[in-house]
Amino acid sequence: MWRKLAHALSPLCVEPDAQGRLHVRSGVLARTNGISLLAQHGFGDEIDARARKVHAWLSSHLAHPQSCSGVLTP
Repeated sequence: MWRKLAHALSPLCVEPDAQGRLHVRSGVLARTNGISLLAQHGFGDEIDARARKVHAWLSSHLAHPQSCSGVLTP
């Protein structure tokens, strides 16, 4: 089954170029930048708070994967 989805699960990352324009490329970043990109491009406090909640959950989940309820509930 996962082979059928492999094309959709390829890692992508967003990075600014020297002029500050954002580009999407294949791969992963050594240091994540998603939350800072949201703030830099004016997505607002509600989106920022939700992104931080997901980040906190993911960090905890990686340390304790058995607990994953409630991450996307308001």
